Amino acid sequence: MLRYFLIFAKMTIPVGFITRYAIPLVVATLFLGDVDIPQQINIFDKTQRLSDEVLSKAMGEGEGPPESFDYIIVGAGSAGAILANRLTASGENRVLLLEAGGSPNPIMDVPNAQRFFWNSEMNWNYTTVKQSRSCGATDGYCAWPRGKALGGSSSVNGLLYNRAKPKDYDLWANFTGDQSWSWANIKDTYNSIEDYHGYYEESAGANHGYGGEMYVGQLDYLPGVEVFEEALKEKGIPTGDLNGGEDFTYGFTKIDHNIKNGLRWGTYQAFLEPILNRTNLVIYRYAYAIRVETESLGNGTHRAVGVTYERHGAIRTVLAEKEVIISGGVVESPKLLMLSGIGPRERLEELNITRILDLPVGNYLQDHPGVDITGSSGGFRLNTTFGKDLNSYDTILQFIQNGTGPRNGFAYDGGYAPQIMRGYLSSSQNQDDEWPDVHIYIRERYRPSPDEQEEVYFAVDIIRPVSTGTIKLASKDPNDKPIIDPNFYSHQNDMEKVIDVIEIMMDVFMNSTTYQKYGIQQLDVYEPCRGEEFLSRNYWSCMIQERTTPYYHPTSTCRIGPDPSIAVLDSKLNKFFISAKMTIPVGFITRYAIPLVVATLFLGDVDIPEQINIFYKTQRLSDEVLSKARGEGEGPPESFDYIIVGGGSAGAILANRLTASGENRVLLLEAGGDPSPILDIPYAQRYFGNSEMNWGYTTVKQERACGATDGHCFWPRGKALGGSSSVNALVYNRCKPKDYDLWANFTGDQSWSWANIKDAYNRIEDYHGFYEESAGANHGYGGEMYVGQVDYLPGVEVFEEALKEKGIPTGDLNGGEDFTYGFTKLDYNIKNGLRWGTYQAFLEPILNRTNLVIYRYAYAIRVETESLGNGTYKAVGVTYERHGAIRTVLAEKEVIVSGGSIESPKLLMLSGIGPREHLEEMNITTILDLPVGKYLQDHPGVDVKGNNGGFRLNTTFGKDLNSYETILQYVQNGTGPRNGFAYDGGFAPMVMRGYLTSSQSEDKEWPDVHVYIRERYKPAPDEQEEVSFGVDIQRPNSSGTIKLASNDPKEKPIIDPNFYGDLNDMELVIDGIEIMMDVFMNSTTYQKYGIQQLDVLDACQGEEFLSRDYWRCMIREKSTTYFHPTSNR
Repeated sequence: MLRYFLIFAKMTIPVGFITRYAIPLVVATLFLGDVDIPQQINIFDKTQRLSDEVLSKAMGEGEGPPESFDYIIVGAGSAGAILANRLTASGENRVLLLEAGGSPNPIMDVPNAQRFFWNSEMNWNYTTVKQSRSCGATDGYCAWPRGKALGGSSSVNGLLYNRAKPKDYDLWANFTGDQSWSWANIKDTYNSIEDYHGYYEESAGANHGYGGEMYVGQLDYLPGVEVFEEALKEKGIPTGDLNGGEDFTYGFTKIDHNIKNGLRWGTYQAFLEPILNRTNLVIYRYAYAIRVETESLGNGTHRAVGVTYERHGAIRTVLAEKEVIISGGVVESPKLLMLSGIGPRERLEELNITRILDLPVGNYLQDHPGVDITGSSGGFRLNTTFGKDLNSYDTILQFIQNGTGPRNGFAYDGGYAPQIMRGYLSSSQNQDDEWPDVHIYIRERYRPSPDEQEEVYFAVDIIRPVSTGTIKLASKDPNDKPIIDPNFYSHQNDMEKVIDVIEIMMDVFMNSTTYQKYGIQQLDVYEPCRGEEFLSRNYWSCMIQERTTPYYHPTSTCRIGPDPSIAVLDSKLNKFFISAKMTIPVGFITRYAIPLVVATLFLGDVDIPEQINIFYKTQRLSDEVLSKARGEGEGPPESFDYIIVGGGSAGAILANRLTASGENRVLLLEAGGDPSPILDIPYAQRYFGNSEMNWGYTTVKQERACGATDGHCFWPRGKALGGSSSVNALVYNRCKPKDYDLWANFTGDQSWSWANIKDAYNRIEDYHGFYEESAGANHGYGGEMYVGQVDYLPGVEVFEEALKEKGIPTGDLNGGEDFTYGFTKLDYNIKNGLRWGTYQAFLEPILNRTNLVIYRYAYAIRVETESLGNGTYKAVGVTYERHGAIRTVLAEKEVIVSGGSIESPKLLMLSGIGPREHLEEMNITTILDLPVGKYLQDHPGVDVKGNNGGFRLNTTFGKDLNSYETILQYVQNGTGPRNGFAYDGGFAPMVMRGYLTSSQSEDKEWPDVHVYIRERYKPAPDEQEEVSFGVDIQRPNSSGTIKLASNDPKEKPIIDPNFYGDLNDMELVIDGIEIMMDVFMNSTTYQKYGIQQLDVLDACQGEEFLSRDYWRCMIREKSTTYFHPTSNR
């Protein structure tokens, strides 16, 4: 084959077979010759191992101190191969891939050769302990094959491409509480890696993907398939694409295969072979991991820092700077974890292994136990033939030369018959045809002369067995194979399901007129079951116990789940209480499972708001189940030291600080849930408006604002832990020093002054913004609140040049008294390309504090008070509604209301604290007569554009943000143009912001107008650069109100911001607009870039263009909230 011994050709995807195998007759030997193929596979493996050992020593592997990599991946199978591909794609990460086997043998690329793998070195060759109800034909010991090579079992399997049912994925999502596992999300991941050319290609639509790495094809040879389809139709069983998702879930399908040009197309061919020349990927073949090295972080937590492995007789250790990823499969992954001290306490102690974590590693083992239904002499016989002589010279030559014809799959004569269809049916225990519980394969075999015999038979396996087994260590010696006990059919219902579907299939074959006309003959009796009534349920039970074997899909020994008592991994694929040397593990890979899920946000057409809502609803259901399981609300009211109402920007910090000492027991009530991980991506912020994470308020009709929406202003607020910091645009913006001094003077409390507040800012900051080098004492470092910069500010240098021309300075507007007037590059709460709100900064790191209790989806409806006499009251608790139940909790020390500018006044008024007259109108008993809900203010603002956008330029500064390179840079590393709010669409990224003074103010230490500058590049076909600006006022004279609509807590309040109630506010905005129009239209800087005047806004055609009356019209039409409500003081 010209690939043996010490020379390996560097081939990519070969031209047919001839360049892959050099001499076609070598392949022909598989079909015609008497070569001992397993022996040839083993010779290849041994020769390759020798070659690898020689090269290893020549390169000095293991000499000197331990090598260090960014990532270490243990196991190069179906998962490990993809991980290695994705993590090395950017070129920035150095990755070590440890594989216990070698490169897959090229003989195994021929699908027909799969049958020879069993007795080769490519098989781990496990065997189970003796089973009492299966594998009777082998004395109860089941063979348990797994692939030992690059590509893992995908390098040796039957190459069937089989998706699970949508409800299977939704079950994962519901069980874990993580919607990223739902079918709605997983579907797009499948499609993104697929290159679908299966039987249903013409009708696939959005159910399949094209152009991905994973080729999905069809076979040329399905003998007798039309007859079987006819019999199914007769029995009312449908056929269609069972890999097509929710469109077809019950019935039979032609089988898609991972076969391309007649060759195996596993994860090695798809993801590893194309990248073997990447210099940042190192692969150690024949490297058997024997221990994950960890170091203690204290408080029972550990982090993985490296791996010790054995290779070519030497034991070595390698270190991971970022993360160790274990992808050794269902047997070797739990074995490695237990050898490393992570597993069931009792078993580890029995083997004298030092325990690091007590987790149910190796428990919950499941597979699809299945049985082939035949007689002692084979399957059902027919009196006709559909097959071909597969040993004819023409047939073999067709395959060798072109990879086509009857031989391009698993069609061969012998003990195994090619599969022509598979199906999902429901047993009597399951009536949900969208979620069948039994799987069937149909096999047809033609025996040429002298038999000239056609046979058909079927095999049945169960999809969701109730029975579970275990994998345990046999000893602490890594070389000892583990103890595998699948415990098949320990639950009788599993066997009954199989029998139910056997009887359905017997009806299809024996009672259909279709097969009767082909002279179908009854199965002969299976000898070991001759003592049972033929074809009775007892007979099938006997056959099942005798002939059932694993169907080679083992799972769940390191299962994901919400709780370490029943799971090894959380839904982000992290082990409970063990981390890598990285705050955000594996870049995006563990957060979103596969980076292409993130890419879907940029390139796909997924309904993102729907995904956010599905996450929200699923999480809510999970939370409700756990709440009931814990018996929440049973017995007397719970008592806490502090109750915080609202887990938003303020509440998150308060929860962090009040629980820090460990002395206070704190309850945090949050009306929403955890923020959707989708919204961690800054770019996704635009999708929040139509999601369940938005309170979705709307104002009463305004006379001088929001004209484009009939006067009703959209008023979004975040409904999740982290509050609006979990959904906002992440701009980090301090007020001016004089604002804080105003608060101090107004309240008479100097703790609110800038001199004091400045230190508070600095303590929580970790500043890495644009002005880091010159920040000095104006910023803080090492605090929880990360302040960073984005990588993409298109056209910012041009704008800065225009500002300089007009005498407007630039600097750090968050730097306090040093710079208060002019423009600044924007600081963002974005870290490594991800949102860094108060949830990420203050809540997520403390979720394991035992003195912090968080009730998500808990809507506070009343603060409970008790009278102290003399008109004074004490808050003693909170009544809230959660999952349909109303409960009360008590506070020993304090109730803290931090529900934001809308929900806080609403809760107070529902509790009898507010304007007496209004409370009496609502029939609410007044406890305190206070101006709650009055003095509402926001920053009303307007984006200055024409009908067709902003100012157009005759040059371009931007980049195509949908280029693969740009997206991959972000997906892999969180960097590049996509690491902020830069996207093409109705919203343009902000490149600078500024404070200016109107004609009503000359105090440059206290500007009264705020400006955002936005720049947008539209790629081909437009090739257009646009710049625009937005103006809002900082200290409006107008104020509005928030009132109750009724005394029903579920009714949204009445919001009236009264924008521009004082007309001076509108004049402030116009002053700011005219300053900015001068910068853009009258500067030589923008003139040399061919700036074009704004076109006229249609709604203001009646006014003199660019006059103050024109701007007043635009303000009334387009002004809206800038989302900073305040002053329910």
